[in-house]
Amino acid sequence: MRSAELSNGAPFFAVARMSAREFAAYPADVVTEFMTYPVVFLGYFFFLQALSRFGSSQLVMPLEQLTLYYSLGWLLRMLFHQQTDLIVSGLVAHGDIALQLVRPMDFSLWLLAQALGCAAARLLFYAMPGAVLLLVLAQSSAGLIPASPWLFLFSAAIGFLILFELQLFIGGISFYTTMNYQISWTLDMTIRLVAGLVVPLTLLPAPLQAGLKYLPFPHIYAYPIQAWLGQAPFEDGVSRLAGGLLWVVGLYFFNKWFYQQAIKRLNVYGG
Repeated sequence: MRSAELSNGAPFFAVARMSAREFAAYPADVVTEFMTYPVVFLGYFFFLQALSRFGSSQLVMPLEQLTLYYSLGWLLRMLFHQQTDLIVSGLVAHGDIALQLVRPMDFSLWLLAQALGCAAARLLFYAMPGAVLLLVLAQSSAGLIPASPWLFLFSAAIGFLILFELQLFIGGISFYTTMNYQISWTLDMTIRLVAGLVVPLTLLPAPLQAGLKYLPFPHIYAYPIQAWLGQAPFEDGVSRLAGGLLWVVGLYFFNKWFYQQAIKRLNVYGG
């Protein structure tokens, strides 16, 4: 019975639905974040407007594109904010990890289903209202439609999976440290910077830009945004997709190995 359920994917979608419902079950949290993200949007928007009017006119890219860059980045952030690392560390800290590890569904698959369910809820409650706000604030319709829709969607999907695998690894550190909130926060801020969410990667020093091309981080935010804005040739976008897929596969197998070693350590503690 269990093997049949696992083979048809029913448990995966059931966990995803439960995660979406759980997300919406706390109205206070939903309303608070719903009010917070527009503030971030407006903050970036008016800052860039002021920079254009009263600051230097030599911006790294046209004001409309720069505004779209940050807006798209935070729209993606709304969907990608998974907190998988904190979920894992919470399970380890409270001892509930043992129960999850004996369930018939693979632990990482269970976490991925939760992340996708949460992303679906965030799309409805945060990203779509944020997109409406962007339409209201935009002074022109230029750039509001992706230059390459399929390239953007595939790039965003790869970015989501890469961030999931990175957070899965960060969460796994808690097997050795029990609580890893500060580690999680530090690495999350670092990922935001080197993934192109805090500033466009073109503003970073040239050696750092060159090095980041060989790392998974630009695939999370920078490359999907560039695909939307049409800032990279189609051929480069396709090669980036291939590179991103390689990172997803590589991180997946690395996490498989890492969790095998981490679970052995957990068994030592239990024994």
